[in-house]
Amino acid sequence: MKKQFLLLIIFAVTQPFIAQHKYDIGISFSDQSIGYPTYENNISFEFRRKHNDKWMFTNNVFFGNNNRPFYSYSNIYEVNGSNVTMRSRNESYKNEINGSFGFERLIINSIKKKPIDKPLFSYSLDLVLGLSQAFKENFNVTYFYDSNSTNLPSQYIYSNYDFYEANFIHAGLQLQLKANVPLNERLILFLSYRSNLGLYLTLNESYGYRIDRPNNIPLNDIMPFPNTFVANRNMVVCLRCKLGKKSSVKNS
Repeated sequence: MKKQFLLLIIFAVTQPFIAQHKYDIGISFSDQSIGYPTYENNISFEFRRKHNDKWMFTNNVFFGNNNRPFYSYSNIYEVNGSNVTMRSRNESYKNEINGSFGFERLIINSIKKKPIDKPLFSYSLDLVLGLSQAFKENFNVTYFYDSNSTNLPSQYIYSNYDFYEANFIHAGLQLQLKANVPLNERLILFLSYRSNLGLYLTLNESYGYRIDRPNNIPLNDIMPFPNTFVANRNMVVCLRCKLGKKSSVKNS
């Protein structure tokens, strides 16, 4: 699996670099997509390395996917006597993987000129790069009604099924407001409100239709996803663990 392999490579490269410094690692199951949202199977790993008493370097890897349509609707396509045909449309944003790199600024790091070992609030600006997939499907459902029975259809069939898939590369900027709530000497409850703006560009796309359904004549009425800017906001809950020795940086 390419995505899981990429996660492993990033972790392996990053680990030796930050192991010599005071840092923490966090894991979250919140949606951290930069554009189209994901709802299921979200997971991210974030690393923070302390630079000094005010600044930290951060990098994050996120993966999420959907197993249900993000957007779905139907309209009447044809009426023939007691038969009604509906044209249904589903859209899904299936998979996303991205990495972010940025700087985090501690807002309150001292009280009456005395440094705080565990600052509570911070903000950060991140550059986000990643890949994502999207899917559309259109199909007809014909309902057969019997005038001598109830209003429920006696049977229905599917037909005229066609679909569209696309792969995107996306890049964007992300602004975060963060709260770091210490639970004990090692664990931190991390809360973040994120606002981002990303540009989605199509890498490749394909059209197709189902050959296992009778009377399947593709109507070719699917509009492709455009290259566009997409904005998104989300809340993130994360559990962080401090690792490594305490920093030797002293405050004058």
